[in-house]
Amino acid sequence: MAVQVAQVVTPLILLFGTFFLGMLPIFLVRKLSASTAGPRILSFLVCFGGGVIFCVTFLHMIPDVIDGFSTVRISFPLPEAVVCIGFLAIYAVDELIHICLGHGHSHDAGNDPSAMAVDERDPSAPYFGDSIVISESQSFSASVAQLNRATTISGLFIIAALSFHSLFEGLALGLQQSERDTWLLFMGVSIHKLVLAFVVGFDLSSAGISAKVLMAYMAVFAVMSPLGAAIGAGFLSSRNFQGVPVASMNGLAAGTLLYVTFFEVLQRKQNANLSRILRVIAVSLGFTSMALLIAVLPDRD
Repeated sequence: MAVQVAQVVTPLILLFGTFFLGMLPIFLVRKLSASTAGPRILSFLVCFGGGVIFCVTFLHMIPDVIDGFSTVRISFPLPEAVVCIGFLAIYAVDELIHICLGHGHSHDAGNDPSAMAVDERDPSAPYFGDSIVISESQSFSASVAQLNRATTISGLFIIAALSFHSLFEGLALGLQQSERDTWLLFMGVSIHKLVLAFVVGFDLSSAGISAKVLMAYMAVFAVMSPLGAAIGAGFLSSRNFQGVPVASMNGLAAGTLLYVTFFEVLQRKQNANLSRILRVIAVSLGFTSMALLIAVLPDRD
């Protein structure tokens, strides 16, 4: 029963926490924009969360995946291959989103230097203010309209990419088979997602997106982890979905978290606010903190 309670409580915390922190920047954007410490603190937390997810993936999830495939007697490293498939799948989706984002704007600008150009951006690093160029010949109202339209479209792709990742992070939560495992993974996922929700909300708010559009985006982003957790729990409760099938889904989820760690967290452009040594310290602290928790907390399967 404790496992079911944890699998209900943790997604709900993510749901309301993500939505709240995603909307909070609307009220704080002016104050934080003028602060020099704000971006550094956020970058430190993002790197810390990356270290936590890094630890959970390698010291908890992947060993569970290997254990789940222990009954499969073949010489091929199947558990590791499943993790790699999850990594490559999420990588392919991100690249497709990059292609769609670039194609969606390239026909507007063309080769005309007087047109607004929107550079292709990492979905996890939406610095819209730096990527939009408006010519002096445009009227102010037309410029604002184009700016808002580009921000809204770009924000849609950002939320789509992050929501896809959140779905698999939630799936990993739903597939955990003990209360301890659920809360351990929740710690890593929540630090990453809650900070990311605030960062994305801050970037979109700074770019001038409307409160209604931001609310819709954050509602979609927030609901994805609970949805993934529900899907994972449903699979886990099925008698025909045990052993290798559960290990396979966990492997795909682990591959997704690896991609999130190395391509979204550690390579985020926002982390440029931190010196390299501080990034290493933040990631190491996150990893060490979670490793100590894994070592200290009893494994109650």
